[in-house]
Amino acid sequence: MFLLRASATLSLTLLALAVGAQSSADSVATRKAAKKTRRVKVAALPIVFSQPETGVAYGAAVLPVWRFGQDTTTRSSNARLLTYRTQRKQSSASFTHAIFTPGERYFISGEAQYFNLPIYYYGVGNDTRKSEKSDISYRLFILNQRVLKRLRPGLFVGGLYRLTNLHRLRIDDPLTDDGTRPNWLLERNERERQNTLTSGLGPSLIYDTRDNILSAHHGNFLDASALLVGKALGSDFTFSRLQVDARRYQVLGSKETERTVLAGQVLGTFHGGTVPFRELAQLGGGANDAGHL
Repeated sequence: MFLLRASATLSLTLLALAVGAQSSADSVATRKAAKKTRRVKVAALPIVFSQPETGVAYGAAVLPVWRFGQDTTTRSSNARLLTYRTQRKQSSASFTHAIFTPGERYFISGEAQYFNLPIYYYGVGNDTRKSEKSDISYRLFILNQRVLKRLRPGLFVGGLYRLTNLHRLRIDDPLTDDGTRPNWLLERNERERQNTLTSGLGPSLIYDTRDNILSAHHGNFLDASALLVGKALGSDFTFSRLQVDARRYQVLGSKETERTVLAGQVLGTFHGGTVPFRELAQLGGGANDAGHL
């Protein structure tokens, strides 16, 4: 498992934006149909944060939230456009979306992300040490897309496609921070230190009874998917991935106010085959995949 350090400030800012936008959209949707309301709510704010790898970074986030039609049983859809540039002339841009079509007959979600950032790499496994941090850099493009059809209320089944393109990989320091061993990436297969393309398809299932996908108060969520990556799809590596994300939300205290929510999550990622280091299960980091809802 490799560990990335990232700024919590950025994540908290985006979460506040999303929750505010979602709450506004839902309150508008519950008004009487006779009243004239805007169908799209947009939150747009500047982003400023700092982290050790990048220094000060600045950018902007735009989060539109909308609902198709006047049927309030159809949950709100949302998107996020985020871009920023750092003090050290690095950059990142991402676009994500989660769309419920009218009547929730289909659910469409995905992301497109580009990163040009340094990474703190700690190797693979459970015995990583802070002093053995390795400095690496790369440019990465990620494309995820899935289309799911509703079989019954809350249950969606369909397929997904994922592509990653890692290039311009650079070892910024040949030794770890403590100088006791070579950069951890030098211990990986030489092929993994070259430009790498992965491409894969697979089935996907979502069971989602949350009241609000951006600010849930109650309901259950299960996301299970399998990904088969292979050379037949243009990939440089062949491997499989099974991923399960299970969550539950429960209101504590008064259900009228719903001010306190207990939430739990279990997330598991399992691989088989030859997996390049960037596609292994990760712990932490702002450059992780954003395909989760």
